[in-house]
Amino acid sequence: GKRLAKNIAATLRGRRTKPYEHHSLGSVATLGLGRGIFQYKKITIHGFLAWLMHRGYHVLAVPSWERKVRVAAVWFTGALFGRDIVSLASVEHPRQAFVSGEDPTVTTEQAVLS
Repeated sequence: GKRLAKNIAATLRGRRTKPYEHHSLGSVATLGLGRGIFQYKKITIHGFLAWLMHRGYHVLAVPSWERKVRVAAVWFTGALFGRDIVSLASVEHPRQAFVSGEDPTVTTEQAVLS
């Protein structure tokens, strides 16, 4: 966008334009919880450090500081306490647990077995 704007301004002023050159910032990917890969030119990093770099890259892409902190806090608490596990049935019928008085974390199969 910046090069395009400068080229348009240069054209309007009768000056020479410059070609656009793209410089890659590298590639990052997550390969599961705690595993990732980072590649920049001939440098390759994999494992936990690459996973952290992947997470950091995405936090930097979030638009405001408030949201950056929120995203990082959710990831941090998830690392400390594990992921939330919610059954799809409770998502489809969230009121059910309140009306029936049953524990929403116990499946029907578990309730029958106990």
